[in-house]
Amino acid sequence: MKLHREIFKNSTQRSKWFYRSDEYAGVRDYSSSLYPRMLIQDIHLGLLPIGRTRQASGVVIRLDPPNKDFEQMLCQALGSSRRDARSLDEAVENFIRDVAGTLSHFGETFYEIVYFYDEHPNYRSFKLVQVPNWGLKKGLRYYTQQQPRQKISGQDGAKKRVKIPKGDIVRFRIPNGFSAPRRHRRLLRRLAELSDRTTPTKFMSPEQQKTGFDFSHYHNMEMLQVARLTRAIGWYARQLYQDRTNEFYLVYRYLRFELWRAMLREHITETLNEALHIVGRKMNFDSKVLIEGIPTAADLEKTINDLIGGKIEFSSAVEKPKVS
Repeated sequence: MKLHREIFKNSTQRSKWFYRSDEYAGVRDYSSSLYPRMLIQDIHLGLLPIGRTRQASGVVIRLDPPNKDFEQMLCQALGSSRRDARSLDEAVENFIRDVAGTLSHFGETFYEIVYFYDEHPNYRSFKLVQVPNWGLKKGLRYYTQQQPRQKISGQDGAKKRVKIPKGDIVRFRIPNGFSAPRRHRRLLRRLAELSDRTTPTKFMSPEQQKTGFDFSHYHNMEMLQVARLTRAIGWYARQLYQDRTNEFYLVYRYLRFELWRAMLREHITETLNEALHIVGRKMNFDSKVLIEGIPTAADLEKTINDLIGGKIEFSSAVEKPKVS
């Protein structure tokens, strides 16, 4: 198997990126099925306003306390191999979107803190490098990455196991408020089973086929099952079942899903700041990322309580999660 992405020289990097194969079949990607693909897209798209939309909305991403030198370093640290960020807000927004995208697929994702040096151990910069979920196991003091077999003289070589200190691994995960990594993966699996289900007419007896099949009832039951499976996070499935419920329930589900997304955004930011604290102790800085001007989880939880208590109209409640 061919390894992917660059390995940084003069650095502390131990992990390697590689594509998933049959050797790591235990980690599944359900994005090819209808309902999981819709949910994955709805989770991470629009988690933060982008570009001119962000500037016009009044959302501010800054460092506290301000540090121009560290700001430039952080833009490079959060950049990916696909694109370079021109500013702090662009770097943070791209990073949060990338992390949320992986979390929506797998429920968790890992990054290695890689330090660059001219003369060890005097570090001059750092970078957060994504580590693939597959092949990574947690131990008492280390994470062990099991790298795939390499082709050597036409034959498969032995798998390579690399130890990465736990202090150099940052783990982002689905927050526990409404879900958790394992429950999230189980949700995607069940939605995939529902998406890939064969039309029941194939299994009907000739007598049953004469009376016909009630597709309307079948579709109603399918939408009910989608709503039941996603009730914890409040996903409203792009209003696919809006004709089968009342307005209050639709607004409530919408707010609950936006609350869950706000918790996800805040969790990613908090975990990023924890990583920056670890780096700061080695590189002598003490700044954290702040995102202001966007509804918080506490704001949305209050809106839900006001909706339940009849203190707010439906139209006003729907506007609360939106960035003005």
